[in-house]
Amino acid sequence: MKPVGLKQSSANGSKDSSVADSRRYSVGDLEAAGVLLVQDGNHGNDRPRPDEFVSEGVAFVRAADIRHGRVDFVAASKINEVARQRIRKGVGRPGDVLLSHKGTVGRVAMVPMDAPPFVCSPQTTFWRALDESRLDRGFLKCFLESPDFVAQLDSRKGETDMAPYVSLTEQRRLTVVLPPLHEQQAIAAVLGALDDKIEGASDFRVG
Repeated sequence: MKPVGLKQSSANGSKDSSVADSRRYSVGDLEAAGVLLVQDGNHGNDRPRPDEFVSEGVAFVRAADIRHGRVDFVAASKINEVARQRIRKGVGRPGDVLLSHKGTVGRVAMVPMDAPPFVCSPQTTFWRALDESRLDRGFLKCFLESPDFVAQLDSRKGETDMAPYVSLTEQRRLTVVLPPLHEQQAIAAVLGALDDKIEGASDFRVG
């Protein structure tokens, strides 16, 4: 079923009502329809200053803190409450899907429901499912790890003279395939179970 208020998009992000995949939508359209919210961390004057980093505080999640589908909140730098109160965007929540978009592009992790308070750095973006009757957060993570989405990132990360970088503006031009909700949930269940098995194998230690 087509989500209300959404226009179909072609794989390159342009509007095209005749595309074969009738369930592909731009990120910008999903945001406008209240299905998804995508935000990166504060840039410029609002970002934390060197003297606001502390040993204990709010986690400041960089690309290096996203590893193997997890966020390493213990190793992440911490900022004090003064810095946190100044930050106006990129304030994460449990259940968010995080994406690294600068320097190291394409790392993905699901934020657990018992996560500590955290904010995204300018290297990371949260993708938040706002309407889970239309977008399953587990499926969202799976899609961000899919060859389809990785190819979209790869096509854009070299468009500047800087280190690999996909800006928030460019992220909103990317497209997401949305099957019916029950299919999203089935995909998330199967791939999530596979991730758990891989994770368990990687944690196994002999004697």
